[in-house]
Amino acid sequence: MKRGSLWIVSFLLITSILFFGGCSRTVGQTEGGPGGLTLKATFEEENGVPLPNCTVRFSDGENSADYQADQDGVLTISGLPADGELTVSVLDGQEASLGTVTLSFSQGAVIDAVTDEHSVGHVTLAADTQEIALCFTLYDDSTLKCWLQLSDGRIV
Repeated sequence: MKRGSLWIVSFLLITSILFFGGCSRTVGQTEGGPGGLTLKATFEEENGVPLPNCTVRFSDGENSADYQADQDGVLTISGLPADGELTVSVLDGQEASLGTVTLSFSQGAVIDAVTDEHSVGHVTLAADTQEIALCFTLYDDSTLKCWLQLSDGRIV
């Protein structure tokens, strides 16, 4: 299958799974979904304290889906496309955004993630990347930034 076709199939699959019917819903974590990119996301406050059981909204601009992080602020989602944009928002109890970042996925020679001054998280993936771990930090000024997370810590 050609690479462009694979991306389209992956995008359609994840769109139908995550955003079926354009509804916003809260669902549990997904593990090991077929194809696509697996994102392990850790959510924390500016001081490094995890955001336990936080609700996180993923949106592609037209559709959105809400997910519940675990007690350590960790959320795993499988089947995401490795190209394009997703908006990630941490929500309060009334579903108002506490902080938002737009993730812009692209392919490159190395794996990297950095958030610019416009709250865009640029995530670069090597062609064979199947999973990535990102840490999302919610700052006191309602800024949400993402970092590439390694097992020994994160790259800043």
